[in-house]
Amino acid sequence: MLVFVMVSTTQEIPAIRFEKARQEYKSLFRPFILPKPFTSAKDVFCIRLKRIADGYRKISIAGHSFQIPGIEPREEVEVHFVPDETKDLVELRFWAGMKLVHTVNMPFAQLGATVHF
Repeated sequence: MLVFVMVSTTQEIPAIRFEKARQEYKSLFRPFILPKPFTSAKDVFCIRLKRIADGYRKISIAGHSFQIPGIEPREEVEVHFVPDETKDLVELRFWAGMKLVHTVNMPFAQLGATVHF
């Protein structure tokens, strides 16, 4: 049994009105396209943190030091925190110079109070 509900303001069925607007390109909904340089939605929907590498190409987060290959000393590094609650892990994705340079997986507990998911 199909039941249609009419909205009093427009006197139209919402699903049909939405489909009509979409076909006429009058909808504000757009397809999701990853912004460049990202290749994964993980890098869009994440928590971000910026750090400056030291002279040895290392950065520290929550008392942990990470050696980042492929960067220059004192280069700015953007860290993307991507939680995986099913495995109780956080993927740290290190970006520098508009490219992904390194990834590390860490247990939630090791991050301490630095990041709250």
